[in-house]
Amino acid sequence: MYLPYEKVVTKLLEEDSAIKIFKSQEKKASYSKRSQFKSCRRQFYYQRLQGLQTRFQPIHFFFGTTFHDELEHLYTIGFDNFDLKESFERITKAIETEITIREGITENQADQLWKQQAILIGMVAGYVRYYKKKDVDLTTIETELRFKESINGTDWEFEGFIDLIIGRGEEGFIWDHKTASQLSADQITKMQMNPQLVEYSFAYQRKYNKLPNRVVFNIVKKCALRQKKNESFEDYLKRVEDDYKSDPGKYFHREGIKITKRKMEEFEKDYVMECNEIDLMLENKSFYKNESACTLYGRCDYMDLCAGGVNQANLAQFQRGMSDSQRKQLIASRQPKKIEQPVKKTTKKKKFKKFKG
Repeated sequence: MYLPYEKVVTKLLEEDSAIKIFKSQEKKASYSKRSQFKSCRRQFYYQRLQGLQTRFQPIHFFFGTTFHDELEHLYTIGFDNFDLKESFERITKAIETEITIREGITENQADQLWKQQAILIGMVAGYVRYYKKKDVDLTTIETELRFKESINGTDWEFEGFIDLIIGRGEEGFIWDHKTASQLSADQITKMQMNPQLVEYSFAYQRKYNKLPNRVVFNIVKKCALRQKKNESFEDYLKRVEDDYKSDPGKYFHREGIKITKRKMEEFEKDYVMECNEIDLMLENKSFYKNESACTLYGRCDYMDLCAGGVNQANLAQFQRGMSDSQRKQLIASRQPKKIEQPVKKTTKKKKFKKFKG
């Protein structure tokens, strides 16, 4: 976003200024942006127009991103070339980096990040063990395929990226990696109605001049085991790995969904309507709240602003305008430095020893 970066937000932008800045940017309507707009316009306003971002990324975001990165690496170099020891080092580095760039991180928050280490390693090891033979006839065509497409009827473009495109003979499949805390029939049914799948298929069709044979949800359940008191890291890691090994059916699931031309047509109509509604919202400055969404997926990040008003205390939990490039620069600038002493204590080096494979 083209907004001034602030470590701690002290005031909101004037409404007209925020709208002007938003309109000056490219009109890109990603799936997450459209979903947020449909869920709550006030949330859309705070995040997309005001650029308010929580200063501390929720741990489940970090967990999903880190595991996703390992799967991308796996399917880029292949199962035979994937080294679990190197995976452990990448995951450890990701945790250290996350701790380093978080301003004012508490000891408890750092501990929560470190507790993901064994679970992430166990998930990766379990995945490789379970799918190495099953995926032997698959060919990786592309990983992280980024797209930006336009549709007649609106000047908005939709953009995003496809996790993985897999080939098997003459067939082509879109894979979307998902981590989940639980797997249920209702969750899988809901996934089948996700319009993002049609968006992926639309981009795939534009690139390959045909629809994919299937869109596949590659779902991995997060292990619910917790480290016991006085249990070493090695013993905990082994327990997690053994659980994935002994009962892989409860952890790994793939759901293939066929995308029809009718679904594609419905997507185009819905997309144009949603983008036109965003334009109308900006024109009318209609950023009303949807109270039913406040606790729909946990607690909304902006709930204090809506309930308690815009004040210094409620704004202090946000930063503004850090783009991906700014984040990378921040990581690079701090990478050579060691973690500050208060945080370093929370890494518990005796507890988290080197991975021995």
